[in-house]
Amino acid sequence: MKDLKVKFQEKYQELGIPTPEVHFVLGSLMSSELENGSKGSAWEKKGRLTFSEVPGLNTASAPSHTGCYEYFYHKEKKKSVCFQLGRLHGYEGLKAQEVVRTVTGPCQAGTDCFVLSNISGGLKQELVPGSVVAITDHINFTGQSPLVGFSRQEPKDFYFLDMEKAYNTEMTDTLVKEMKKKELSVCSGVYVGVLGPQFETPAEVRLFADGGADVVGMSTVWEVIALNYLKAKVSAVSIVANPACGIGESVEIDYSSLKPCFRSVIESFLSFAEKYI
Repeated sequence: MKDLKVKFQEKYQELGIPTPEVHFVLGSLMSSELENGSKGSAWEKKGRLTFSEVPGLNTASAPSHTGCYEYFYHKEKKKSVCFQLGRLHGYEGLKAQEVVRTVTGPCQAGTDCFVLSNISGGLKQELVPGSVVAITDHINFTGQSPLVGFSRQEPKDFYFLDMEKAYNTEMTDTLVKEMKKKELSVCSGVYVGVLGPQFETPAEVRLFADGGADVVGMSTVWEVIALNYLKAKVSAVSIVANPACGIGESVEIDYSSLKPCFRSVIESFLSFAEKYI
């Protein structure tokens, strides 16, 4: 959407920053730790843009999803990055194409490097709350795709998308190194995306685990598909918030205990950006 692209470009001009080199998406409740995670870094906050200010974007209605972009500038490198605080979801009653506009707009405005994050349920006993999974592949169990019907809208640009290398290995390797420096418990794994908003049944959890998945959540897969379609570079991490149904004794989430993990992940994102750009 032309208006979407233009709005982001106008915002960069207004703030006096170059097009962000990296776009980070912060999952549920992670946004609350952005200020702490960026404190003491070389990145200076320059401004904010809310979803409601951007033509074509829906406002976020999910709990703990702020629904805005915050921009940071590195004086020495003269580069900028964007943090997207929260995201949209299909369970909010939105179509897949509506959900992904939060990332496709910035991509069309010139950013080609995206690091997505989410919180998830662990499908393995060893993935305790606070574990970080660097996503190397995913299973789209939502039954939907942001590319459905796109051939009718943009027939000249349509192609069948190869998803074999959906997650950029080089970016992910660099990101994992930075997270390990922050003493985070990091491993690689497969993310399965479901529509929600209900949590998974014990039978579904067994199916996902037997099918090779490590974590399960209600986001990310549509964004990855859309960004790959636009030929952007994508990396993603999932922070385990609770054991999935039937894996542990309780599926209750203790968000307060996850805050140090969220903060360290954000710190690693910023150090990743310094090295990667």
